[in-house]
Amino acid sequence: MVQYEELLRQLEEEKKARKAAEALLQSQQSEIAQLKQQLQPEGRDRILYPDQAAAGEPEWQKLHAEVQDEYPSPVLRLSFTGEILSANLAAQDFMYGVIRQRLHGLRRLLLMHIRRVEKRHSNRSASFDICISGRYYHVLFYPVAKRGYFNLYMTDFTERRKAESALLESQSLLRNIAHTIPNIVYIYQMEGNSCIYINEQIMSALGYSVMDIAEMEGQIFKHIVVPEHQHRIKEHTQRMLGARDGEVLEVEYLVHKKDRSVRNLFCRESVYKRKENGQVKLVIGSAEDVTQIRQQSLELQHQKDFYEAILNHIPSDIAVYNNRLEYLFVNPAAVMDKEMRHWLIGKTNEDYSRFRNIPAERMKRRSEALRSVLEKKQYSEFEEKMQTREGEESYHIRRLNPVLNQQGDVELIIGHGMNITELRQAQEQMLASEKKNSAILAAIPDLMLIIDKDGRYQGMQNERQERLLFPKHKVIGSHVSELLPKVLAERYVSLVQKVIETGHHESIDYELEFPDGLHYYEGRILKYNDNEVLTIVRELTEEKKAALEIKEKNELIRQVLNTSSSLIYVKDAEGRIVMANQEYARLFNKPLEELIGKKITDFHPYREEAELYLESDLRVVQELKEVRLQECYSQPDGDPQWFNTVKKPLITSDGSVNMLGVSNNVTEQRLADRRLQESEELHRLLSENSKDMVSLHHLDGSYIYVSKAVEEILGYTQEEILQLQLHEVVHPDDLEHLKEQVCYEALKHKQYITLQHRLLRHDGNELWVESNVRPILDEAGNPVKLQSSIRNITQRRAANEALRSSEKRYRDLINYSPAFICTHDLEGNIQSVNPYLLQMLGYTTEEMVGHNLAEFISRDSSNVYKDYLRAISQAKLVDGILPLLSKEKDIRHLYYKNYKVEEPNQPPYVIGIAQDITDRLRTERELKKAKEAAEESARVKENFLANMSHEIRTPMNGILGMAGLLKKTQLTDEQQNYLDIITQSADNLLVIINDILDIAKIESGKMELEQIPFSLCDTVQMAFKNFIYKAEEKEIAYAYKPDDQHPPIVIGDPYRLNQVLLNLLSNAIKFTQEGSVTLSCQVLDETEDNITVEFAVADTGIGIPPSKMEYIFEGFSQAYSSTTRKYGGTGLGLSISKTLIEMQNGRIWVESKEGKGSTFKFVLTYPKSKEVYQEVREDNIDYKSLGPIQVLLAEDNEVNVFLAKSILEGWGAEVTVAYNGMDALELVEKNRYDIILMDIQMPELSGTDATEAIRKLEDPVKAHTPIIAMTANAIKGDSEKYLASGMDDYISKPFEEAKLFRKIEALIRNNKPATTPEPETPATSESINPVQLYDLAVLEKIARGNKAFIKRTKLLFIETVPVTLQDMRQCRDRSDWQGVSAAAHKIKSTIDTLRIASAKEVVRRIEENAKKQENVEAIKVDINCLTDILNRVLVQLQDSLAGE
Repeated sequence: MVQYEELLRQLEEEKKARKAAEALLQSQQSEIAQLKQQLQPEGRDRILYPDQAAAGEPEWQKLHAEVQDEYPSPVLRLSFTGEILSANLAAQDFMYGVIRQRLHGLRRLLLMHIRRVEKRHSNRSASFDICISGRYYHVLFYPVAKRGYFNLYMTDFTERRKAESALLESQSLLRNIAHTIPNIVYIYQMEGNSCIYINEQIMSALGYSVMDIAEMEGQIFKHIVVPEHQHRIKEHTQRMLGARDGEVLEVEYLVHKKDRSVRNLFCRESVYKRKENGQVKLVIGSAEDVTQIRQQSLELQHQKDFYEAILNHIPSDIAVYNNRLEYLFVNPAAVMDKEMRHWLIGKTNEDYSRFRNIPAERMKRRSEALRSVLEKKQYSEFEEKMQTREGEESYHIRRLNPVLNQQGDVELIIGHGMNITELRQAQEQMLASEKKNSAILAAIPDLMLIIDKDGRYQGMQNERQERLLFPKHKVIGSHVSELLPKVLAERYVSLVQKVIETGHHESIDYELEFPDGLHYYEGRILKYNDNEVLTIVRELTEEKKAALEIKEKNELIRQVLNTSSSLIYVKDAEGRIVMANQEYARLFNKPLEELIGKKITDFHPYREEAELYLESDLRVVQELKEVRLQECYSQPDGDPQWFNTVKKPLITSDGSVNMLGVSNNVTEQRLADRRLQESEELHRLLSENSKDMVSLHHLDGSYIYVSKAVEEILGYTQEEILQLQLHEVVHPDDLEHLKEQVCYEALKHKQYITLQHRLLRHDGNELWVESNVRPILDEAGNPVKLQSSIRNITQRRAANEALRSSEKRYRDLINYSPAFICTHDLEGNIQSVNPYLLQMLGYTTEEMVGHNLAEFISRDSSNVYKDYLRAISQAKLVDGILPLLSKEKDIRHLYYKNYKVEEPNQPPYVIGIAQDITDRLRTERELKKAKEAAEESARVKENFLANMSHEIRTPMNGILGMAGLLKKTQLTDEQQNYLDIITQSADNLLVIINDILDIAKIESGKMELEQIPFSLCDTVQMAFKNFIYKAEEKEIAYAYKPDDQHPPIVIGDPYRLNQVLLNLLSNAIKFTQEGSVTLSCQVLDETEDNITVEFAVADTGIGIPPSKMEYIFEGFSQAYSSTTRKYGGTGLGLSISKTLIEMQNGRIWVESKEGKGSTFKFVLTYPKSKEVYQEVREDNIDYKSLGPIQVLLAEDNEVNVFLAKSILEGWGAEVTVAYNGMDALELVEKNRYDIILMDIQMPELSGTDATEAIRKLEDPVKAHTPIIAMTANAIKGDSEKYLASGMDDYISKPFEEAKLFRKIEALIRNNKPATTPEPETPATSESINPVQLYDLAVLEKIARGNKAFIKRTKLLFIETVPVTLQDMRQCRDRSDWQGVSAAAHKIKSTIDTLRIASAKEVVRRIEENAKKQENVEAIKVDINCLTDILNRVLVQLQDSLAGE
């Protein structure tokens, strides 16, 4: 906010400086022209001095010499040899300041500069700048060859030079502040919501140009805010009307950029300025484009909703805890009741357990597990056994995972619960199945032998098998070693004993030699009882041979299968695994042997998932159809593995149907696809909002996706382009080159490429595009897709061609540009210069290029040059003024605006562009001097008007006063007529004086308008009534036509309206000899807050010729030169009226026909008053009502003394006269008075000084005696000075008796008359009451008869006001002006409540000036004045309370 206020202050100062400079330039040019005319009446070579004029020169030469002596600047005559021949008074003073030893050097210096300049200008007049004794002068010289001398005119521009430097620094600071503000900054008026300032950031943020802003006519927000948000503007405006100072209000709008896109604009505003009544006048604000922030917030919300939706649909229990073990999230699987889930957030496990009556043991187990994870920061898992509502048992696994922050502390705990009841049931079923299988195997019809633990055969079955070594009777009772080889028998016995001991069956393969060769057997040993085993023996000779044959084949197949990365498996019609490879076993983390013969439901960790696998397996077997599907395997840790699976029916030779499955792990590919899909989605969102055509292709170039920009670039819809091949879109001549580049760079080298080529539009036209192609790689780094973005560069190519063709023109423009252009490096070494620079400075290219800028800078300016190099090294853009030396060593001041260029792989360099402003600087220095002269002229004029007013009004006071006294005597008709003529003549003279003073106020900008409630009807009627008698005297019709509507009470300046109406009516009656004069009013427009009225004064007088219509409102002008002689007047009335109307934002014009009459019309718009208007009625004045008051009259003019004394004594007052301020002070010290009438300009001690001395008297009663200033000064500002000195009121001479009476009555209305003036005694000092400075009318109205309330209010005033005054004085002493303003604001309402009229304006001036930190000395005076007034009020209130 500080930046915004500083920016506004700098803008205002620059505006004032610019206007002042323009006005001074015009004034100076006029004065220089007059001076030249005076100094050269017939030729430049005629310069005359006083000694020549005395020798009998012509009269114009005498005048010439006098003008030169009166000329405020030095004028010298210098001979061609360097001798000073003559000098005017200013030049003599100038030379007196140069010591005698340096005069010779001064003559040589002047002559050297003249000779140097004369070389270029021959014998013509010329000028140069020179510095003498630390002062800067502009010297204009004229050579007079015939007489051998030069005439020199010297102008001191030192102060202008300093002011100019300060102005340039201010402008530079202003620009820097404006460039550094990143947001849109604006200021708007509350009335009309009109924007009066907005910075350039609106161009970069919303794209609007300066012309766009101008066309909005200040209604910027109304134009850019979307219709749906227009109501927010009104709502926010109402909020701002109630905003406090320093309060920042925020509002957000949807606005249109220039390209009609919609953006979010976030505005922060505060009150910048208020009206005098406290209403908000100006608001300052800043706006920021927050569209991206809002979109990001929306996307984050969508992501949050998305992930919560996923968690809510997961079938297992999920709960999230914070590090205080409070629930943050629970999904429906964990808690189905939605209201319960909301209640649970922020609660602990103990809270939930108590609420749901969970057993204490289970609650304790859960809490211990949570605390363990929190303390150990490790994963934890435990199992719970629960009972359902139906009474059945269920089993659950609870897993707790800690989430650590960057510091390694637990931030979250994620709990996952899973129902494993079905898994338990599946395990029990598997055990039962194994028992069944064992019985089946035992019943196989092979050779069965019963062998005891010692190895003897106890029984035998299926003895009919062939190839038995021994008959049954030889086997029973025999030992194993008797029938089998020794080694084999020992193995057999050991296995038999092992089976008996362990109970587990064993197998043994062996071979026996037969005459026809080896035979193979398989024996399985099962425990039969505690001492015997059952051995099942099967001959496997044929199977073994076949198996050996198959084994070789299977070994080959096994090696192939086990080395495959795919899962390969075969299942029978029941779903049992018949065969599987090692990859399949690794998936389940089990040995392959454990899987063979089992169903997947037997070992899969998740029952539901296993059943899905089994279902698809059985479907293949039952339907004998191939199935392709994607399957998900959930690992024990919960991570999914995805497989593309092909399942086919496999029919064996025995007719049984099996299922062959081949599964390829596509998890990584799936994740890559998902990432690619997410990337493509993001890419799609970006591409849809891009003007470039963004596409996704297969590796053959066919389209997968194309953004909407294709419709604008190629004319195809998105659906149409997806059906086309690349050769149908690319220009045939560019197709092969495009394919080669893509294949070689993008696919082979996997590089990003950019190339330009042509495309064919839907309408057949071709266009040039720039394509950026990028390969999309998978995890292995192989290209899988291509991404491209295409931009239409047809216009750019055409522009490049035009650019190349225009390069020569630009080079020529630089070479022949009338500006100083050069380049140099950051050390100041010149690299290039343009011809204009060389021409203006007189150098050649060789003399500058390669040299350092320092060689062309004077020693005095070396610091400026160093500062420039330092600035350009730190900034991109630098501007300022740099003095350069020409080849003739003349200093040329160049205003430069230089840019630093930084290109990749190139050293930075500076482009300098400058203009020669040497002459402009000289002119500005002259302007400053002209400004000072103009200001001095304005001061002289103001003093003259003040003196004129005083000197004219003083005798006029005597004339009108004596006329008033004379009117009270007995007069004859002839004497009465003479008296009327005297009065009318004096009144006419006062009108002329007042008109001249009004013109002076208008010209000086001191004319101010009142803003008070008044009745429009009453004011117009009063003005109309003033001329009824005059119209009757001239026997012309005089009419008033009011509007049918009754205009309401309005706020404005009734006195100025009355002045305009009186002026127009007076002119109408003056210039109308017969016919009529009509005053009319008409309401043109009326709203809730304002009313617009047209006033018209029509007459049938002499009229105005068309040629004079445009001059009629100019000052001191009338339609005819004879008008003044015939009708009188100064010609100021209409000019003043026009100015007064325009100051009220109105318009005045005239409609007239010569000889037929004129109609003057003007239109004004007034705000309606919200207050109740109380009509002021003038009652008959009882001049005797004041009683025998004691009046001190301080006046040095005998006529005024006689007049005032006669009037006052006629009221019954006792008047004491003091003829100067010192006498008045002495009389007040000795006596007491009810009122003092104080003249201002008196000998010995002025009225203001006397008043200040009276206010400092020790006696508070005398120090607070009411004082009224009586003066003939009528210039604005005088009354403020009188009140500031301690006076209570002000009346100008000549005064009206009634007006003086009202002022005196207002000041002493509640006081007892004083006794006859006599030396003071202690007995009388307490008997006289001072003037009551407060009024309890408002307080009594509020109190409604509650006297205790009034008393309490008085006590509060007495208690709080001294403290506030002390704070104000302390803030003043430490120059804390904001504190002074705050204290004044605090006490202001108290002053208004007690209606302390004499302090009302004073406290408001203090508040306003202190807030702006202006008129510091006036603030100090006002604080003293306010303290004095309120101390007097405090004394009166204390006396009032004591009297109660």
